[in-house]
Amino acid sequence: MRTSRPKAPSLSRLLPAAAASAVLLVAPGCELSGTNNMTAGAGDTLMLLPENAGGPTGTVRRTDLLVAYGKSVHLQEHYDTLETARDAAREAGNDEFADRIESEGPAWQEVLHRQLAGDEPLYTTLLAVQDEIRDVANNHGISKVVEAGPGVNGTDITDEIVEALKHSDD
Repeated sequence: MRTSRPKAPSLSRLLPAAAASAVLLVAPGCELSGTNNMTAGAGDTLMLLPENAGGPTGTVRRTDLLVAYGKSVHLQEHYDTLETARDAAREAGNDEFADRIESEGPAWQEVLHRQLAGDEPLYTTLLAVQDEIRDVANNHGISKVVEAGPGVNGTDITDEIVEALKHSDD
């Protein structure tokens, strides 16, 4: 269990760090997931862990993951960052920019709703919770994490990820 969590880096700093790690996040809908569209679904590859090559496949239930993310420190930190930026723009007298930032909150909620309905890949959520997924998957030696669903075989690691997200702010 972690004792503290550093502030989330900006996206421009996060992507190079993610690319340098041994984990590969896969946007469902790309060729690795077996489909060529941007809708989500059971069996889509969510993460590859090459360091565990040959290990079992782990499965994650979409709804449980999204609900846990919605209650996690990760989403709250995202909204806090937006609020701070909005307030700074207002103080600087840049109301137009502040309004654009403020519109990000409802837009982000819409993305989460589309993800919950299965109409959008989990890419934003996966970026936010990749450390928790990686930790749980590594505990099981899992080489690939896929979205759970009918006919999808693997070790269900959802509950452990949900638990890790509950404690991500400890």
